[in-house]
Amino acid sequence: MMKLLIINLFVFYSILSFGQNDTIKASLLLDKLNKSSNLYKIIDEIQVNPIDLVDCYYNDDLKSLLLPLLSREKIFEQQYKLGWSDEYTKSSILLYLKERNLNNIYDSIVNDPYLYSVYTDSVKLQFINQLASEYNKKTWIPNGLLKLVTNIKWSESYSILYNIWVADEKKITSIVFKPLLSFHCPEAIQKYNSLIDKAIQLQKIDFLLKVWRDALNYQKYGSYCLDLYIRLLHCDTFYYFNDEEAENDTTLCKIPFNYAILSPFLNPKEEYITSENYEFAHLKDSIFDSSYKKIKYDDYSYSQISTQIIQFIDYFEKQVQPKKQLIEKNELYWKQNMPYYKKEVIEHEEK
Repeated sequence: MMKLLIINLFVFYSILSFGQNDTIKASLLLDKLNKSSNLYKIIDEIQVNPIDLVDCYYNDDLKSLLLPLLSREKIFEQQYKLGWSDEYTKSSILLYLKERNLNNIYDSIVNDPYLYSVYTDSVKLQFINQLASEYNKKTWIPNGLLKLVTNIKWSESYSILYNIWVADEKKITSIVFKPLLSFHCPEAIQKYNSLIDKAIQLQKIDFLLKVWRDALNYQKYGSYCLDLYIRLLHCDTFYYFNDEEAENDTTLCKIPFNYAILSPFLNPKEEYITSENYEFAHLKDSIFDSSYKKIKYDDYSYSQISTQIIQFIDYFEKQVQPKKQLIEKNELYWKQNMPYYKKEVIEHEEK
């Protein structure tokens, strides 16, 4: 009896704990989607958990289910189904009538099943047309779906997002621009790199701070993070850095941008780059003396260190190559199927 109780308790707590730490396999994700009447909503909810992206990548049934959801017809259809409770429908009919100065016939319509059905169809059609109009002004894809297909990285989803970007005139403000960076789209990367170089030249620190966050987002951008990290080391512009370690939380330190990025004290998050890389760490130690944790330099000394960082950029880049190659090897299962990949390989071989 006691043994049975222990087993039941184990099962009970296993069920309770699921959804917090367990990695979701493609079969479970597919099962949840097939059972849901609101696919976009369940996609949002399920991504609270870590998902086995490689397992999902090789699941054709999951691909067949998710890819059509990227079409605006499916998005419209889903929005068409959502929110149409009886009360919402009545309020929509009333608004529809008020816009036409016909609100005096509202009671007659809602009390007549035939008229109610006709006007329900009319307000729903109006809603769809408005949604289509807004979509044409600015492309919209549900965030959860966009995140999921970007993380799984099917070549078909890349092509869909790329075509949306083309329709958006390949703007950096397009909703699919950052996802295309995650896919390592050569054109998106070239555009982003050019913007970064321009921002360094014009000392646009606000923009560069956003790029810095991207450089630390390994989960989203993979090996491209290392390129961003190295690129940002060219920026020697002084800016005010919030020193969280200071006794006064409002203390601002005026330091060069590349000093803040490379400093192991100010930016410990970049350890994914330098871990297990002795030469990289040793060079940093030679630049940042043993008292870097406490000392505050004058502007001239900061400038000297910043200049020294720029002088060693080629060396830093060389040192991160083994790390980058390892990450690229792990990315190859999806990247080798990208439409740009063969061209990329050919161009590399020609060089």
